[in-house]
Amino acid sequence: MPTNYPPTIILMQPSRNCDASEFPPKPYETSCISMEKDEEQKLRKQSKIFTSTVNQSIQHFILRHSSAVPALPKVEPQPLSMARSIAMIIICVTAFIVNTAFSLSINLLIPSIHHELDVEASDLQWISSGFPLGLGSCLLLFGRLADLYGHKLFIQLGTSLYALASLGCAISHNHVQLSVLRFLQGLSVAATTPSLIGVLGSHLEPDSALKRIGFASLSAGAPLGATFGCSLAGSSHKEPAPDGDLHTTGANHFRSLELYDGNYQQFFYLSAASALCVSISATLIIPKDKHRANNEASIDWLGGILIITGLTALTFSLGISSREGWDKLVVLLPFTCSIIILASFIFWQKVLEGRMTESLQAGDDCGNHTAPILKLDLFRRDRHRFSVVLMVVALLWFGFVVQNFFFHQYLQDFLGLNLNQSTIRFIPMIVLGLLLNIAFGFISHVVPAQLLIVLGCVGTATSCLISALMDTSASYWTFNFASIALSVVGPDFVFATGTMYGSQISSQSEQAVTAGVFHTFAQMGNAIGLSIATLLQISSFKEGMIIENDLVSNSTVNQRQQEIPAVRRPRERAPGRGGNQSLIAGLRNCDHE
Repeated sequence: MPTNYPPTIILMQPSRNCDASEFPPKPYETSCISMEKDEEQKLRKQSKIFTSTVNQSIQHFILRHSSAVPALPKVEPQPLSMARSIAMIIICVTAFIVNTAFSLSINLLIPSIHHELDVEASDLQWISSGFPLGLGSCLLLFGRLADLYGHKLFIQLGTSLYALASLGCAISHNHVQLSVLRFLQGLSVAATTPSLIGVLGSHLEPDSALKRIGFASLSAGAPLGATFGCSLAGSSHKEPAPDGDLHTTGANHFRSLELYDGNYQQFFYLSAASALCVSISATLIIPKDKHRANNEASIDWLGGILIITGLTALTFSLGISSREGWDKLVVLLPFTCSIIILASFIFWQKVLEGRMTESLQAGDDCGNHTAPILKLDLFRRDRHRFSVVLMVVALLWFGFVVQNFFFHQYLQDFLGLNLNQSTIRFIPMIVLGLLLNIAFGFISHVVPAQLLIVLGCVGTATSCLISALMDTSASYWTFNFASIALSVVGPDFVFATGTMYGSQISSQSEQAVTAGVFHTFAQMGNAIGLSIATLLQISSFKEGMIIENDLVSNSTVNQRQQEIPAVRRPRERAPGRGGNQSLIAGLRNCDHE
């Protein structure tokens, strides 16, 4: 029987204010009306059954994850061939190496840039700060967009933009252009990094050896990229003259400009070519995204504006605090605004999350509501264990970045080694890092995750402690070798374990945004660590623990050793951070299932 009845039947039904006896129905009309009522009762019964099923599903996800928004069901990825899976892992690792190598090692070329562009010392800060501003502020938004429109697409866009920005850096004529292009490089890396983890989490079989090896290899990209970038930066300039001078620019203590007579443009040309090759390879090898929701109404643009503005203001204030001091309005104003804006972002995400919860519980279509960029439910999943992992990541990057930053200063500015000689001394970090990541791929499913995190934090904390207590007159093999080698244990184990754990507790539509959260916490730990360490170094200047003049004679190593206390002081804080990481990881059971 058709379900759509003639309009005459509906019009002939009496209203509430009318007497039914005034409209006696005809026999065929009575039959149709009674059949319509039976159909309505049947539909109501089916609706009750559907609502009950939806409520049971909601309760299932609530009990499994949290009392807030239930996670979306996971979509099992289609298996790829072994050859294509390995090729995809190689492409992702290569992209991560390129991002790290050509983004961070640019600081080593600041003197050459200063010399060729005739940049004032006070303006060099923006060339270094442009990249972290773009990277740290957009990781969450780009992670959300990558989950909606495709991880492969954002890898292509990110690497292509990185190639164009690098080409622009090579042909830039002043520091303003270079600073803006460095900001664009940060944006491109923010678009690429979460998508790399999203690709591995979406296309590799869950709990497979290939997935473990893929995440472990990706974590190896950081030390490999840093060392590779230092080598390229060292080959892009000539060696300093024997009687050169050391020149300090603010708190960063860059090498003197006149010591270098190289061409930094070659560095950016190679960066552009490498990024272009990665983009082409990703287009050919990475499979298409299986889950794509091109629904512009579901994008939280207000939340995107809030998170970008808040993180940019926070990163900016932390970056200039070492130079201006925390008593200046130029630091306090953006820092205070960033706290207010980030608090507003969290409140707005909670509002959107509450709306979606009500829609799910009522059985309505969630597509009519704006989905939050970051589900606060993520921090409560698995009994808040992922939140503990994020705190460990922030503290670990605090100690690791500070330790390596001042170790470079110690080797070059105090021992008088050139860049290539310093890079050679970081080879133990590369070798041990590769061995640890290979081992992780085979033992991560056997050894508990919390044990791997504790071992990593203990290794990095021990490295910082050795650097703080070492005898500066001892040989490289006595203290420096162990310090450099052990420093990479934490990033290798914690990065691989944390990213894999985040991928496991996230649905198919949350892979990239979870990776964005992970990297955002790492970047914030990086920025806060360098800010505090540089403030401690400046306080050492004021206490007279470092030679007062900005121009330091490059005569003997003994004179440079007078400056050691200022470098040691920030690094003496790092072991405490590593101890906190181990304590947190040991107290909470952060194992992944």
